[in-house]
Amino acid sequence: MEDLVPAKLLQLEEGSLGIKVTSSASQYPPLQEPLLSALKSVFNAFSVIAEHTSYVSHHTYFVFKFLELIVTCGGDMARPLLQGMPNTLVRSLVRALPDMFTTDLVLRLYDLSSAAGRKATASDLCLLRNMALKPTI
Repeated sequence: MEDLVPAKLLQLEEGSLGIKVTSSASQYPPLQEPLLSALKSVFNAFSVIAEHTSYVSHHTYFVFKFLELIVTCGGDMARPLLQGMPNTLVRSLVRALPDMFTTDLVLRLYDLSSAAGRKATASDLCLLRNMALKPTI
């Protein structure tokens, strides 16, 4: 009988009061050490490029395109890859390249099942909206 019931309904039935929040990242095994430390190093280098460069360069575009491709090509597998990304990286990129970001992209960059992910998403979406409303000189 359980084979016929969709997985989402099973998750709802298992939770207390009929509600259970599950993370899609838990479906995948955690990243192992060589890859985990390499991704942290890459994200730290990207943060330096995005935060400490006073102008938009081809390096800034590369960082944006790299994150965009992880999200679009990776699908659900993007979450474990992006878990070590500093929250300030996306904020810096939104400030530098506001026209390239969409609401969907910002939503897919963070893990919305965690409080920190929801907070960072809300902050970046507000920044994106404010940048869009800002008059150009």
